[in-house]
This record gives sequence, structure tokens and C-alpha cells, in this order.
Amino acid sequence: MKGSICITDLIEHMVHETKHMFTGMNYEGNGFFYHDALSQMMNKDMKEWMRVQHYYEMWILPHKGVQCWISLCRPTSWRLI
Repeated sequence: MKGSICITDLIEHMVHETKHMFTGMNYEGNGFFYHDALSQMMNKDMKEWMRVQHYYEMWILPHKGVQCWISLCRPTSWRLI
């Protein structure tokens, strides 16, 4: 197992798994992902790469604590509508 991976590989994995999770559902193609803002994801060049790949609009952006409630949720309690 590698101790580190390329940030683009991580983002592509999150996008792929998000799309896979919503396959066959009413919201197929409208999935979002959340990550706790790795500093690499906040890099200007990385955000531009995400925009070009059309991944940026899928990312629930951490902004001034707006998503702080997410850390209070347990994945087993999440529901898909």
C-alpha cells in the first residue's frame, strides 16, 4: 500500500464512486461529494483542473463553517432521498 497518492487520482476516485452510487436512481448524474478541503484541493491550479474536468461543480465546498454539521453525521444515519 502506498503512503501517498496523487491528488488527481483521489479526486477522480471520489467522482467515480459518487457517480456509481447514484447510478439507477432518480438523481443519477446529480451526485455531489464532500471532502474536508485538503490544502491540495484548494490550490488555484487544482481548482482550475477540476473546473475543466467538470468535477468542481460536484464538490460541496467547505466555506466559513457552513458544512460543519456534516462532521456530526454518521454515514450509517445518512439517507438518500
